[in-house]
Amino acid sequence: RGFVQGWIQDGFPANRLVLAVPAFGRSFTLTSQPVGSGIGQAVSGGGTAGAMSNESGLLDYGE
Repeated sequence: RGFVQGWIQDGFPANRLVLAVPAFGRSFTLTSQPVGSGIGQAVSGGGTAGAMSNESGLLDYGE
């Protein structure tokens, strides 16, 4: 809400805003065992392709 409110307060017309929520996820193949957790892990590419997306590293909402 704060992000959209900021645009409106800065003068952007509310009737010209479109808010979208992505319904997909990204996955990655780690090159080795994770070191701790969080961002910054070494990867070798996208994860296993999803059954519906059929694309490496991309999972649709239903997968």
